[in-house]
Amino acid sequence: VLAVGFLAKRQWKPVMGLYAVMLAAYFVHPFGRWFPLWTILDVLLALILIYPAARLSRNLFESDPKHLSISLVFISFIGTVTDSLTRIFLLVPGGLYLFLGWPPEAVFDAFVVGAAWSYVEDVLLVLVSFLVGVPILFALRKIPSMKFPLT
Repeated sequence: VLAVGFLAKRQWKPVMGLYAVMLAAYFVHPFGRWFPLWTILDVLLALILIYPAARLSRNLFESDPKHLSISLVFISFIGTVTDSLTRIFLLVPGGLYLFLGWPPEAVFDAFVVGAAWSYVEDVLLVLVSFLVGVPILFALRKIPSMKFPLT
């Protein structure tokens, strides 16, 4: 949520710093070099989209549905992937797997299966943000007593 708030305010540097710290810790850990790269491709895509999403966030407050939908999809995607990255950070470099008593093979299996489902989550999020999120924001903006920002 914090990352989304920063992006909505066009502040990309704190989000980039957050990603840099968590990804560096992940890749320094031996598991980060052992797990397949495809398992975090959505995280790397979100990293690439941070700056464009912050620049496009000005569209969140416009009435043009085309611009709003692009901004909402980008920021929603980054917010969801940031949640995934936080879970990755806690599990691997944070050592949560040790607390849970998981052997390395169990961590690998859980990580690979979780990554596959994470991509399903990403696709569903993009569809819902595009098809449902924009109409909901427009409907909420029409309520006179509703205060901004509605992001």
